[in-house]
Amino acid sequence: MAENIYSKGTRVWFSDKEQGWISAEVINVVKGAEDRIELHFVDERGKEIHIDTTGRDIKDGDEELPPLRNPPLLETADDLATLSHLNEPSVLHTIRNRYAQHSIYTYSGIVLIAVNPFQRVTLYGPEIIQAYSGRRRGELEPHLFAIAEDAYTAMRKESMGQTIIVSGESGAGKTESAKFIMRYLASVNPPESSAKTRTKASLDESSEVERQILATNPALEAFGNAKTTRNDNSSRFGKYIQILFDGKQEIVGARIRTYLLERSRIVFQPLTERNYHIFYQLCAGAPLKERKDLGLDTDTTRFHYLKQGGPQSTPIPGVDDAEEFRTTQHALSTIGISVEKQWAVFRLLSALLHLGNVKITAMRNESTINDEDSALLLSSRFLGIDKADFKRWTIKKQITTRSEKIVTALNASQATVVRDSVAKFVYVCLFEWLVAVVNESLAGENGEAEKRAEMFIGVLDIYGFEHFQKNSFEQFSINYANEKLQQESLFRGILTRKALRSDVKRVIYIQSCIRRRLARKQLKVLKAEARSVSKFKEISYRLENKVVELTQTLQKRTEEKKELQARLNEVEQQLQMWMSRHDEVDSRAKQAHAELVASQAEVSRRDGLLREKKSVERRLEDVIAIVAERDKSIQELENEIARQAADLHTQHKQLENLPLRTAQDSSVIGTLKNEVSSLREQLNRAYALNTLTKGSREPPVSPTFAPTLRSVDPRPTATNETPAYQRHQRRHSSAGIYSLAPADHRTSADELMTMAKRSQGSNPRAVSVAYNGEDGMPRIRGINGLADICDDPAEEKIRLLQDIKYLDVDVLDGLVKGLKIPLPSLTNPSAVKEILFPANLISLVTNEMWKYGLIPESERFLANVMQTIQAHVMTFAGEDAIIPGIFWLSNVHEMLSFICVAESDMLQGIGPGEENAVRPFDWADYERLVSVVKHDLDSLEYNIYHTWMTETKKKLSKMVIPALIESQSLPGFIASDGGGRLFNRVFNSNTQPAFSMDDILNLLNKVWKSLKSYYVEESVVQQVVTELLKLIGVTSFNDLLMRRNFSSWKRAMQIQYNITRIEEWCKSHDMPEGTLQLEHLMQATKLLQLKKATAADIEIIYDVCWMLSPMQIQRMCTNYYVADYENPISPEILRIVASRVVANDRNDHLLLPEAEEVGPYELPLPREVSGLETYVPAYLNVSHLRRLAALVA
Repeated sequence: MAENIYSKGTRVWFSDKEQGWISAEVINVVKGAEDRIELHFVDERGKEIHIDTTGRDIKDGDEELPPLRNPPLLETADDLATLSHLNEPSVLHTIRNRYAQHSIYTYSGIVLIAVNPFQRVTLYGPEIIQAYSGRRRGELEPHLFAIAEDAYTAMRKESMGQTIIVSGESGAGKTESAKFIMRYLASVNPPESSAKTRTKASLDESSEVERQILATNPALEAFGNAKTTRNDNSSRFGKYIQILFDGKQEIVGARIRTYLLERSRIVFQPLTERNYHIFYQLCAGAPLKERKDLGLDTDTTRFHYLKQGGPQSTPIPGVDDAEEFRTTQHALSTIGISVEKQWAVFRLLSALLHLGNVKITAMRNESTINDEDSALLLSSRFLGIDKADFKRWTIKKQITTRSEKIVTALNASQATVVRDSVAKFVYVCLFEWLVAVVNESLAGENGEAEKRAEMFIGVLDIYGFEHFQKNSFEQFSINYANEKLQQESLFRGILTRKALRSDVKRVIYIQSCIRRRLARKQLKVLKAEARSVSKFKEISYRLENKVVELTQTLQKRTEEKKELQARLNEVEQQLQMWMSRHDEVDSRAKQAHAELVASQAEVSRRDGLLREKKSVERRLEDVIAIVAERDKSIQELENEIARQAADLHTQHKQLENLPLRTAQDSSVIGTLKNEVSSLREQLNRAYALNTLTKGSREPPVSPTFAPTLRSVDPRPTATNETPAYQRHQRRHSSAGIYSLAPADHRTSADELMTMAKRSQGSNPRAVSVAYNGEDGMPRIRGINGLADICDDPAEEKIRLLQDIKYLDVDVLDGLVKGLKIPLPSLTNPSAVKEILFPANLISLVTNEMWKYGLIPESERFLANVMQTIQAHVMTFAGEDAIIPGIFWLSNVHEMLSFICVAESDMLQGIGPGEENAVRPFDWADYERLVSVVKHDLDSLEYNIYHTWMTETKKKLSKMVIPALIESQSLPGFIASDGGGRLFNRVFNSNTQPAFSMDDILNLLNKVWKSLKSYYVEESVVQQVVTELLKLIGVTSFNDLLMRRNFSSWKRAMQIQYNITRIEEWCKSHDMPEGTLQLEHLMQATKLLQLKKATAADIEIIYDVCWMLSPMQIQRMCTNYYVADYENPISPEILRIVASRVVANDRNDHLLLPEAEEVGPYELPLPREVSGLETYVPAYLNVSHLRRLAALVA
């Protein structure tokens, strides 16, 4: 029945003069005769109200009846289209309740209603941008970014341009909203790209086009925004910017159109208002010298165009005009305006300020300007015009008639209008030029952006409703446009609510009926006019007058034509005369130019000869110096040849005496055998000593190592001894074993073998002693050990180290690129040498190169190794990057530890030199190389860590929300999505999350197993696991905070169960402190499960959830989704929670800082290196490297 609409207990709204609307409740319904019904209400103040009506009026919805109020559950709905009773008081009450809960955005169908908070809010950071990117409208709280994402998604799917209209009254926040929409569109990436969105740091790395688009805001605001009575940064022009996208949905450019710049503000501002910002910024921010040159002053009251708003207009609280001037300059530079052009613009602005100070004096019906007026001088100079002409046509006007020109004087008010008109015209032209430059910059070279653009997203920002004491034409036009936009939004809102109210046909039918009635009325008026006789007479009279006027006009035009023809003939004669003069002057100029060119050619020729002379002199000096140096070298070579000839003569005599000593060979061989036995015993003792003193980092010396043999000839020899190094040898070198052989055991056998080898030249390696016997035939090498004595492993090692090609193949390809990394295992772990053998072998090669003085070769070798390792690790993506990343992280740290040992020895004066080095050891190059390699290895370890951690975080970030927030593994507490739109509920009801908690735990296990199996330091293990858990906690908490339909106690139970599984994992892996990274999420789930019925319950929530900020607690309470059997949170409780939020509290953030970026890597301490392991796995095909390791072992 109709009266059931207003049954007892129904809440309604009554209009009120003080509050606008006041709530009331039906306390009684009295039915009378003839369908009469008397309704009794009582409002919030206790006042009773009686209304007499009928059942038919109630059924038809009589306008006299009070509008119905919505149930409490819907009074904070985020979409007005979902209200059961959509009327003015219900809409205003919903918006008011949401505003009291710090929710400034509310949907109304496709329209977003924004209420200006008049304070800074933390709703537009990069983490909020990331939260809304890729989400459908309705999944999260209403927001500007949701509208921008909706437009971006529609453009991408439909391949059609989209437009976002920002309208409202002045001070509503339209300009800021448009800026945030543009920032969002410049920050998001297409879904096909590697990252879903760019973070804040990524905003700083955006493309040049995107930076230019964002820079248009401060530039155009400076020239087109001003302070008004209702808004400190009011847009005084309309702006429509189209952000252009190519086929890949990437920004390629933009174009801007502006409308209705309020030109009257240049010359007049109402009380408490300001002129455009750029004038105040220029006065406050220009450097002292430039300010003096432009005749400006920081005191803006000196200028007429800036002081009309009064003393209260100039300061804007919280705004530094000098700082804003620097921001404007930076924005102008970003959009492509050079510094020279910027100061040309500033000179033009200064001219306008001085133009306003030009004093126009009234003299009866005329006006005058003083010739010495400083403002007139400065404005004329900066505008680049003649002062006299400007003064004349400011106070005079010229009327051109048929036969003459009449110049008349203007009075003071008229001259002031002329002066102000010039200022307005110049500023409008400047503003249009600025917009043209911006468009040219945003379009790219030769309009490349326009050619590549396939779609766009437009943002329309027009200045809002204003009502001044004196309204300009531009303001009137904007008010009219805003009114039409409001009607369009209202009409579209009706269509979006057709399911609740009516369908499209009914709306169109009502509109057609109204238009039909209006058309009929107009048709009657037109028919009445058409039947009137006087109408035809009036038309005939007008036509006759028109003919007369046209005849007179034709006669005037004929006379003017004759006059113009006479003047044209006179001008043609003058033109011919001037042309003849011009030709004469031109011929003289050409002759003078030819003479000038000839003289300049002679001067340039003379300069060229002087330069050539100096060059020849310098070359002569260089040649003389080279000749002197070569003479010196020739003299030294001659001395060396003489010395070598003497040595050769001595050696020849010794060779002649060799047959005499043949009989003594047997005794010499016996002596040598005894010496070898003695040396081997000493080497074995040294090896045992090194084994006992293992902590000294000395590697085991090969027992087959053969020291260089010395001469036992008592006579002095003529050979030159290579001087020993002045510095100590490093402990890794085996050169220290040389000193174990006593000096008295040295014989002349070494000298004998060396001379024999030089004379025969048949065996470059000292592997045997071969000399002629008495019969002149070479003697056969013995098999009793003499060959082993004469083998020289040092020469073979040098040959292997200098074979760059095969060494690179073995190390770069076999040891890095083609390496089969041992799989991580905790049940059957690999030995340390089986994990760190790449680092040991690379360090081994480096150490051997340093021992033999191959410093440049080692530098090239290490550079190639580090570059190859980094490039190899970066080829892996996603979860595949974990094992190679951690494996090479451990090996690189082992290499860094070896370099640290070398650096420590170097600081103690211990070098890696060998007595038989290839070239003299360069200590300076060695010190430089150790320092550079240490820095490069440090950077390489940092890069490897960030590479594999970034890939791991990308993989983990995709798992967190589906696994931790959306998955429901706890039976008995399954919750439906509840909130959201019907479309989302229908199509997502049976969708299972893409990942589960097992996927997250498996990833954590893989990381943990790799870290432990590859012997990574414990500090790094703690750092990695903590950072991954932080990503899980931050991502899940931020998502839960933004999703209204997930804020229920059942969801909290599911999330808490998932958190418990992570806690168990941390405890089983001896990392209980890792759960601290999930504390925000754990407290959020507790908040959703606690009671929220009284003020005492709120106090308990604040005590339990001590880590959550007041803004976060307020958002969780506001978003709490009430189950069917639960009572909604009362408005009083929500007001209590909202009162805890302190405005402009910089420490009170809504979302936690994003943790997707890899944090700083804390480099662990170097490892203890007791010796270089020579282990080479059997499966490696590195014969070159394997032979080198065998020689060193």
